[in-house]
Amino acid sequence: MAIKVADQMLNDPQNNVNEVLKKHLGYERGLKGFFTDPWNLLFFGNPLLLGGRVLYRYMRIKQRQRMELEMMKRNIIAKQQAIIKRMEEESRLNEAQRQNLQETIDFLEETLKRIEDSRNQTRN
Repeated sequence: MAIKVADQMLNDPQNNVNEVLKKHLGYERGLKGFFTDPWNLLFFGNPLLLGGRVLYRYMRIKQRQRMELEMMKRNIIAKQQAIIKRMEEESRLNEAQRQNLQETIDFLEETLKRIEDSRNQTRN
C-alpha cells in the first residue's frame, strides 16, 4: 500500500500524503487519522499485520465504491426505463387522440356531405 501511496504522489506531485490517505484509505483526517486509528495502533508493532489492515481497509473502500457505482447505474437505468414507459404511454394517448380526431373529421365530412346533398335535393 505504501507503494500505491508513493505512486500516487509521483503521478501527481500536488497530491500530498493526507490527500492520498483520504482518497484511497478513507482516513478523513489524513496522517493524524492513520496514526490515531485504534487498529493501526494495535498492529503498529507488526508491519505485516499493519499492512494487512491497510490492505483490508483499501479493499473495503474499493468495494464500497463499486457498490455505489452499481447503485448509481441501477438508478439511472430505472429512471431511463420510467422515462421510456412514460413516453410510450404518451405515445399511446397521442395515438388515441389522433384516432378520435380522425373519427371526428370523418364524421364532420360525412355530415357536410349530407348537408350538401340535402341542399342540392331541395334546389332541384
